[in-house]
Amino acid sequence: MSSASAFASATGPPSMKLDAIGKLKGSSDYPRWSLMMQQYFIAARAWKGVDGTERAPVPSSSVSAADIEAWETTNAYARFYILSTLGDELLHLANPVDITAAALWKKLKDNYAASTTMSAFVKFRAYFSHVITDSDDLAAQLDERAVMHHNYKAAK
Repeated sequence: MSSASAFASATGPPSMKLDAIGKLKGSSDYPRWSLMMQQYFIAARAWKGVDGTERAPVPSSSVSAADIEAWETTNAYARFYILSTLGDELLHLANPVDITAAALWKKLKDNYAASTTMSAFVKFRAYFSHVITDSDDLAAQLDERAVMHHNYKAAK
């Protein structure tokens, strides 16, 4: 079973009261909230879908309808759990209604994660030490460079 089907499994998500996590209301409680949510999704075997490393399967001959449904179910549960832990003043960030859990997670991180001197330095070093090689796909490398550039600018 892929991690995309974790919530869709017969046992369902781990039983945990969302009250233990608390509501995210802004930058001051983001570090604790994100840590607790991350641990919840790791326990539910859904973290890869929330952090964006596991993307929605693209319909093809090697991807079954069950795989797509499992991913959609996991995404819906993850989005629900994230929304359930947001303060009312942050619910507008969940628009459009069909936003993926990964896109919502990234939006919250971009808006509320504090940039420390060390995190800025790490992004700076990654950006300026990145080497483009001719042995790899150029478009993918340029996309990676663009993401690093965005992260570097956001850290300023």
